[in-house]
Amino acid sequence: MPLIFNALKKVKVEDIKVVILGRDPTPQEGKAKGVAFLVDNPRTVPAVLNMLLEVAFEGFAVDLDRANVEEWLKKGVLLLNTAFTLLTLNYLLFTVPHKDKNKQQGKGKEKDHLAMWRPFTEVLITYIKDNAPPSAWFLWGEKAKEFGKFINSNEHLIVTGRHPSTMGGTTGKGTRFLVATTLTSLISFWKLNVAVP
Repeated sequence: MPLIFNALKKVKVEDIKVVILGRDPTPQEGKAKGVAFLVDNPRTVPAVLNMLLEVAFEGFAVDLDRANVEEWLKKGVLLLNTAFTLLTLNYLLFTVPHKDKNKQQGKGKEKDHLAMWRPFTEVLITYIKDNAPPSAWFLWGEKAKEFGKFINSNEHLIVTGRHPSTMGGTTGKGTRFLVATTLTSLISFWKLNVAVP
């Protein structure tokens, strides 16, 4: 419980340069640290591993055994999810044969759980976009994209894409997180919004 808002303790709003918004914490018990994509052993969490592989494919040095997202936090990268807790139901985490009804009920409860966090996340995102300097926002997945309307695109760069957990076998095949168009947009954005000495 004390780790739920850990990301907000690690990056001051005035220091934010990039916000990466995912969906919800990793479902593996005991892995979530209150910071999206921060886990002790990335190789055991597919969504985190996929994200780090994408970064590695872009040519950045990445330690796949000990993710360096703590270093990102120090540089003003805020790693958030749209929900800060996870509803754990066995039939959400794996398919139980001949129990499709339970699986559908689980999806409904999961949707309710995400909806429970939505008002808080809307207020939080509005606060960040009003108080942070011009920043780049990466919204990963359909749930994260829904929050784009709360971010002022005249002041902040908004980049949307698939969530790393859905990349599966497509890692490194066009679902990269710093594609050329994003880099071009980012460079233009910073030229307009960051004072050059």
